[in-house]
Amino acid sequence: MPQSTSDPTSGHPIFQGPLPIELELEEVPTPPKYKYYELTADVPDTMTTVKILKKEWDTLNLPVGGRPDNGEPGVVTTGDGFLDSPDTEWIAGGTHLKGPDYFAIGRQGRLLQWGFYGAPDEMTETGKRLLINAVHYIHGFRDHPILATREASPREALATSLAILDIYATEEYYETPEKVKEAQDRVLERSFGETVPPEASGAREERQAWYEENEPYLYWDGGRIGSEYDGKAYFRLEGKYRIDEDARALGIANNDPALLERAVADLREGVEPERAERLLARYAGVSHDSADDWQGWLDENGASLFASDWAGYRFRAAQGPGGSDLLGSSRFAADGDELDDLSVTVSPAVEVTMSTTTDGETTLAVLDFKLEPGFWIYAPGSDAEFKFGVRAPSGFGYQLASDPVLPEADGEGRIHGDFRVEAPLVGEGDVAAVLIDYQACDETLCHYPVTDARLMSKVET
Repeated sequence: MPQSTSDPTSGHPIFQGPLPIELELEEVPTPPKYKYYELTADVPDTMTTVKILKKEWDTLNLPVGGRPDNGEPGVVTTGDGFLDSPDTEWIAGGTHLKGPDYFAIGRQGRLLQWGFYGAPDEMTETGKRLLINAVHYIHGFRDHPILATREASPREALATSLAILDIYATEEYYETPEKVKEAQDRVLERSFGETVPPEASGAREERQAWYEENEPYLYWDGGRIGSEYDGKAYFRLEGKYRIDEDARALGIANNDPALLERAVADLREGVEPERAERLLARYAGVSHDSADDWQGWLDENGASLFASDWAGYRFRAAQGPGGSDLLGSSRFAADGDELDDLSVTVSPAVEVTMSTTTDGETTLAVLDFKLEPGFWIYAPGSDAEFKFGVRAPSGFGYQLASDPVLPEADGEGRIHGDFRVEAPLVGEGDVAAVLIDYQACDETLCHYPVTDARLMSKVET
């Protein structure tokens, strides 16, 4: 329930314009619970803020379960694992009931979170101007893809879980040492299962030392579990944290691209080939039949690979304006002319490449799909709730001239493997865009449906 934003002196563009903002900075006590959410860093006693909403809250005594004005709460999002994708930005935190890494203003791809609940007349002048600047800022990313979605629990979330074990001793509900321990044991069991590393359940200093030693090799062995209730699909993350002994044996963190390079080299030279195959299967997100094929994949994608705990502890190739330069910046270039690499969008289990050609009379958009082995999407006409669809967004120079040409589906209305969709277009312009809908499924689960995913490409002659 943020009412003010922290770190307004960061120099982020939304604090710079287009509307000028006179920041009336205020040093306030850091909410006491912040320290319980942070395991590996010290939390300062005060933080610099600027008021976004007019309402007044006592920072040291934020309400639990109720609000002073009985108003609606705002929104904050955990920063755990958020920044492991190069299309994300942690823009500003806030004053709330969570921890210091939770943010009130953030960006992923073309999406902006504005966490402050209140109409403009409930905002300060600074808040009003900042909101306008934020809308202006996100407009520059309107055509950008989402590179990674939440498919797993990031390792930083384990650090938070280990940190908040101490908070139970401060809660009135857990009035006895026995109840405190029961609550702590539940957290540890959810994180590790029945076998909890002894140091991870020790004193705070022991937990911190254990985490810092093992953090480079942690991974999560679960996945997204789907269920149905009242005719609707729901998903939850279910799994446990493990230590990758293969990565630890090599002394290379499992989010370091050097691990892939070492695994490919070992596979080629016959050094512990089974270990190399396990590492590549666990983290690469693709499969190849030989060391030469793996090396070719690395040569093609190595410069743009980034590791994402969120995306299932997998390496992905960053795509978007700037190409591999995305890895050197937390934001894309916002220049609408930079469209060379905007033809690829990556989402769970599916990669789509778009190209568009014209001979002056006929224009054709070609969408090449690559599905991870074992996955499919449902074709139009199937019985599935979420079916594949292609359409053109309103306001663009090109629209669909006729229905797209789709590949043949199997007897259950499913499209598998690598396939091509051809969409005839009519109109004019240098850039074409289409919107696609689909849901990727395998025998165990269906990922979140992807709707209105925008693909763009230059129109080549």
